[in-house]
Amino acid sequence: MGNEQETKKGVDKEVMKALRAARQETIRRVSAQVKEQKKIIASITGELKKGPRTVPEIADAVGLLPREVLWWIASLKKYGVVLEGEKQGAYFAYRLAE
Repeated sequence: MGNEQETKKGVDKEVMKALRAARQETIRRVSAQVKEQKKIIASITGELKKGPRTVPEIADAVGLLPREVLWWIASLKKYGVVLEGEKQGAYFAYRLAE
């Protein structure tokens, strides 16, 4: 019985090794995406640490298109990281949640 278990463990290791090799490119690509997303979130929240900002103001400061910033703001708002403030002209000002 012990020999059977050792053989099964060896097969499991080989299967896992093959899966890791097959998925290596996907893992690399997803890791790069996550890193880029964290960088964007940090730049937006860094700008909001300075005080309330509108989407166009944030976009100018971080170098993204306003539609991209709006998408990120909506996501951060959904998860309670950002709050919608008062309107400044045609745009709402957003700030970090405390």
